[in-house]
Amino acid sequence: MKILISILAIWFVALFLKVFTPSEPSKVVSAGLKRAPRIEIRESSNPTEAIQNLEEFNFTAPEQTGSVTRVYQWNTVGIRGHRLQTGKVRFDISKNELIRQIASFGVSEESLSFSYRKGNLARILERKRRAFAKRGILTNGSQYRPDYRWMIRQSRKPIQHVSQMLKQSFEKKSGKSGSDLIAYITNFVQNLDYRIPQSPREWPWKPQLQIVNCGVNMPLETLYNGWGDCDSKSVLLATLLGNLGNINTVFLEGNRHAFIGIAGMPGRNEHFVTHRNIKYRLIETTTPYPIGKISKKSWTGIQKEQFQVYQVQ
Repeated sequence: MKILISILAIWFVALFLKVFTPSEPSKVVSAGLKRAPRIEIRESSNPTEAIQNLEEFNFTAPEQTGSVTRVYQWNTVGIRGHRLQTGKVRFDISKNELIRQIASFGVSEESLSFSYRKGNLARILERKRRAFAKRGILTNGSQYRPDYRWMIRQSRKPIQHVSQMLKQSFEKKSGKSGSDLIAYITNFVQNLDYRIPQSPREWPWKPQLQIVNCGVNMPLETLYNGWGDCDSKSVLLATLLGNLGNINTVFLEGNRHAFIGIAGMPGRNEHFVTHRNIKYRLIETTTPYPIGKISKKSWTGIQKEQFQVYQVQ
């Protein structure tokens, strides 16, 4: 009888553990798409002509004159968490260049929906792929996402003067250079307000035209606004750092979040990823973490392979 009771007890415990012990989460690699947007495609005997002039998007705007001045002040944290003094930078933004940058990125909402005749889908998708790529949007079949490398490349020159003003501000205040300069610029971006850009957005000079920007702004617009979300601020930081020299950078996206990594040997207990045999120290752009530190949630997501890594420069 005692043996039977023991067997039943063991069986009950095993059943309890099986039912109530959480299983190991499966490893899912994110597609790295912001809110997984898709192009609406349907077969029809009378297809639409939404792509007729797809290669010639023209978000025109009147010529702008003059510039606006921006002044930012923030608290800084050194490369290893050592607090420096307050940072301050002042720079001008050309109104005409600002409009040009905004108009260069994104596609019309109309272009994301079309019908096609049987047998023509592959040709149409290839045309869309080429046309979207010219405007900073990557496509993979019906899925699309922002091309961060394109955004950085297009923005290097327009914000070159901001990188230089930040460098001059840093040298004037501390007299140091090198890795602490990276921390100084990182803190500047981290201290910009957090706000999610609207997408699609209305084009002011043609209200019926809705521009899809995947919820990301170009770096010059982020500087003008003084705010951005995780990927807008990450693109801005990668561009500012890229203007300082040859800094290898990766972009990480997944779990509805994004941040960057810069090449370099990580310190003790720092967060990093290895991409193509190079170690990248991780940088959070929405919260004032020191370089090499990200949130526990993000780090857990990386360990579970829920983030996609892109080489951007």
